[in-house]
Amino acid sequence: MGSQLSPGFYLKAQNKYGGCYIARRQNHILASARNLKDLLKIIKKRKIRREGEVSIGYVPSARSFHVYLIR
Repeated sequence: MGSQLSPGFYLKAQNKYGGCYIARRQNHILASARNLKDLLKIIKKRKIRREGEVSIGYVPSARSFHVYLIR
């Protein structure tokens, strides 16, 4: 996902956005939806520009197990 964030961002995001696709600018969530198609519709409706610093990605469910490698 675009710029690098700490694993802590995703761990916190899982509480509210787990199982959803999100559009974010750094650590600010701009929009979320259960599927990518709906997220893209929201982005278009809100006229959020995807160029530059906005990243789109999936936030895994809090019920899943994750391993983060920090380099």
